[in-house]
Amino acid sequence: MSGNKITVSISCGGGFSSVPPTSFDVELGRFPAGNYTLEVIDPAGAGQTILYATALTVTERHAIPPYNFPVVDYTDHWWNPQESGWGISIMQHPSDRLFAVWFVYNQSGLPVWYTLQSGAWTSHADFTGPVYKTTGPYFG
Repeated sequence: MSGNKITVSISCGGGFSSVPPTSFDVELGRFPAGNYTLEVIDPAGAGQTILYATALTVTERHAIPPYNFPVVDYTDHWWNPQESGWGISIMQHPSDRLFAVWFVYNQSGLPVWYTLQSGAWTSHADFTGPVYKTTGPYFG
């Protein structure tokens, strides 16, 4: 996003230049009330081909709520391939609830799981709650 211009870059292998998609869904998040320009581009196309452009108006009803609520959905599995041995799994419910698991190995090389099971959004991007360490023998 730059100013009031939102640019979505969608890449699909060889690009969309020969066969553009008939439809696709892109979650943009929440924005303050105002007027925006949305542009969908194909970065693989010559000169970043514009696939779609339109004007958007966000009304107060669809704007960021005044209370703490996530701006985007963080649900996913997160890891760094350059840092083998750990990862985070996040499941975010539309009601604003969040469950997260951080799986790592301790200094002895044994797996340890930390979970975030309850808490609250303290801002549009920060969730705070108790973290529980899970230990024990192999379940099987």
